[in-house]
Amino acid sequence: MADNTMRASLTFQQFSRLLPPGALARPLPELHLLFWLANSDTAPTPSALAHRWQVSRAAVTKTLGPLVRAGLVTKKRDPTDLRSVTLHLTASGQAVVAECADAYLQPLAALRTGLGKKRFRKLEKLLRAANDYLRVEA
Repeated sequence: MADNTMRASLTFQQFSRLLPPGALARPLPELHLLFWLANSDTAPTPSALAHRWQVSRAAVTKTLGPLVRAGLVTKKRDPTDLRSVTLHLTASGQAVVAECADAYLQPLAALRTGLGKKRFRKLEKLLRAANDYLRVEA
């Protein structure tokens, strides 16, 4: 069991190693946040992101800070809760997402090609189930 778990962990680490050196304009955690915002239907709050990603609010804030300072993300008062802010991708942030999309998604595309469509969908389903389970257990 432990051996399989370690192999799975190493597989996930491969994603970052498969990225071409210098292919990404920002550190990987910042890109995760930019891509998340680019693909969100609604503007999330930092607390909602922390809950969804199963990390502390401080971790989201630490990742968010450089993006706000660089003008890639803005914070706006949440109209439904004035104590909170919502996060929005700026035009510059959208440009970074567009510029990095191919390199950022390359490891996932390679995995999909290597596994084939059917096995890749099965992997997605299993990963969603694992995330749901871990969210409940946390």
